Amino acid sequence: MAISKLKAITSTLDKAIAYITDPEKTDGGCLVDTFGCSLGTADLEMLATAKKGRGNGERIAYHLIQSFSPEDDITPEKALEIGREFAGKVTGGRYEFVLATHMDKGHIHNHIIFNASNFIDYKKYHHSVKDTYRIRNINDEICRQNHLSVIENFSGNRGKSWYSCQQPGEKNRQPDKKQRLKNVMDQAIQKAESYEEFLTIMELEGYEYRDKGSSLSFKYTAGGDKNSIRVNEKNFNEYYTKEMIRKRILDKEFDRHIAARAEIAAETVKEEKTKKPAAKKKTAHQEKRINLMIDISKNLKAKQSQAYERALVGANIDTMARTLNYLIQHQIQTPEEFQAYASGIQTEYEWLKKDIRSQEEAMLELSEKIKFTQGYQKGKALFRAALKAADKKQFMKEHEEEIILYKAAEMYFAKQGIDPASLKLQELFEEYRERKQEKLSMQNALKPLRQSLKELKVVEQNIEEALGIKMTEEDGQEEKKNDRRKDHPVR
Repeated sequence: MAISKLKAITSTLDKAIAYITDPEKTDGGCLVDTFGCSLGTADLEMLATAKKGRGNGERIAYHLIQSFSPEDDITPEKALEIGREFAGKVTGGRYEFVLATHMDKGHIHNHIIFNASNFIDYKKYHHSVKDTYRIRNINDEICRQNHLSVIENFSGNRGKSWYSCQQPGEKNRQPDKKQRLKNVMDQAIQKAESYEEFLTIMELEGYEYRDKGSSLSFKYTAGGDKNSIRVNEKNFNEYYTKEMIRKRILDKEFDRHIAARAEIAAETVKEEKTKKPAAKKKTAHQEKRINLMIDISKNLKAKQSQAYERALVGANIDTMARTLNYLIQHQIQTPEEFQAYASGIQTEYEWLKKDIRSQEEAMLELSEKIKFTQGYQKGKALFRAALKAADKKQFMKEHEEEIILYKAAEMYFAKQGIDPASLKLQELFEEYRERKQEKLSMQNALKPLRQSLKELKVVEQNIEEALGIKMTEEDGQEEKKNDRRKDHPVR
């Protein structure tokens, strides 16, 4: 699972939201969710917040994509649920967002458009290299909690999306960048009603474009590409010049004719490939086992230098001394005692993480409730005045923004079954502060538990490496293995 690079939206927010919430891509609109805004007026509500934005730059919103591997056992409904948790943690419950789950790319993925300005103090979201790693860590943590795949080693693939790292059923294979661009352009041409809309769709798909007179080029910034690909006859074919793209957008029948020809050509190539002998599959790279013990027999420097070998032996003795000291301190003498001790810490760790997630969900709900309560209270008097105004249309026009926010709040409370008159902002703020403090205390208690689990993993690996015994057993192991381990206590 991976996240594409954030793409700033500086205009056409309404088109961006309309694109990701397209009923054809979201199971008739069932796979769409919002936070801090209502779907029908999301763009207007975000713009109202953005007008008050404090900070440099013309960005109105950000577009974030969260992709799942086709090999992951996940349903679209679960992806939407994970997407909401992910978006909530990234934005901290301070930025309005629209979330949509798509299934049209061969793999399930989430599109998240969130406001560049928050609705608390109207400060703008600051995206940096540090923030990129923060988002990645949030995503990886959620993936592991839901038993989904995570790209553990980003070396050589930093900033690339999962799709750019592997294709379904074709691990360790880099897809052709030109073919990928060609496929995305075909889909954008089919969807667009104008050349400008075509460029907007390409941006939403993660491509940065450069349009200079007769030349057009795209760079897949969402996948971390540094080089642009020029769209011309040489790189593709005669149907991918700038003039031909315009013609295909305006003449859908002509475009369908080209698509049919391309499909026939693809089938021909596929048949030719099946006649060729199958290429040998590359063996999957095994992850290097991480432990503190050094395997001297496989160390090249140790074979070349006796002094270096003696240094490694000394390091291993020191490592085992500290490992055994750990066991003595925690009164662990058998693998069963080790497993019981580790299980206790793991259980406490998981329960504490569960409590933190519950607090985060409650804070997210409170933040949304506070935002709509403010909009309701500010707009209620104006809406009533509008109904009594002599020139209602003029009055509504002058106070359009406040009335839109009021109606959006009204829709939210009706959906939640809440009487807004019963809510008091001061009490909501106080509850939010209390939950925030409780969450902070839990996070502080989680740090030593996380460190203990890391230490236990190292101790386990060292004991298994040095003594050749298993410290933990999976469920369903033969009973005699357990009996044999009892006869060899760790001393």
